[in-house]
Amino acid sequence: MNESVISTVIEQMLVLPDDAQRQVLEFLQNLRASHGLPGKHLLKFAGRIEPDDLKQMQHAIESDCDRVDTDEW
Repeated sequence: MNESVISTVIEQMLVLPDDAQRQVLEFLQNLRASHGLPGKHLLKFAGRIEPDDLKQMQHAIESDCDRVDTDEW
């Protein structure tokens, strides 16, 4: 944790009006939520997808992901 950054953010927050402080808080909450979970929290799901389903997913990715449908738009 970078203490100087945190201190600077707090200093800047103290001079903002209340509505701007709320906006900063919402931004920080959204930023935190967008980073998701660390991988260690997802390990409990390892091995839950059936091997046949994984093969179908891999085939779909390999066969369809490199194509561009110019008429799609």
